[in-house]
Amino acid sequence: MKDKKDRLNIVYKNINDFKNTPVVNGAFGGYTPDGMLVLNLYFDRRAFPKSLEVEHIEHNMFGNEKPLEFEEDVDIIREIVSKVSLRPKVAKQIGNWLIEKADNAENLFDK
Repeated sequence: MKDKKDRLNIVYKNINDFKNTPVVNGAFGGYTPDGMLVLNLYFDRRAFPKSLEVEHIEHNMFGNEKPLEFEEDVDIIREIVSKVSLRPKVAKQIGNWLIEKADNAENLFDK
C-alpha cells in the first residue's frame, strides 16, 4: 500500500464464512465498568416440538399434527443471537447509519 494519509485501502475477509445470518427482533444491554456499551441482540420464538403425532387421513396422506412434547415448557424462548461491546462514539455512528438505512428502506419498499 502506498503511503497516502488521505485514503485507506480496506479489504473484507470471511464474507462467505458465516454459518448463519441471525434474525433479530429486539435488543437489551447496558454498560461495562469502563464505559463500553453492551448490546445483546435477541430473537423471540415459540418453543419447537420435540415430537409430533400425525393423523393418517387417507392413502399416503397425513395431517392434523399434534405436538406431544416441546423443547421447553414456556410460552416464548428468547435466544441471544449476538453480543456486541462498543464505545459510545461508535454506537452513535452505528445508530445514525441504521436510522439512515431504515429511512431509505422505508422509502424504497413501503410504497
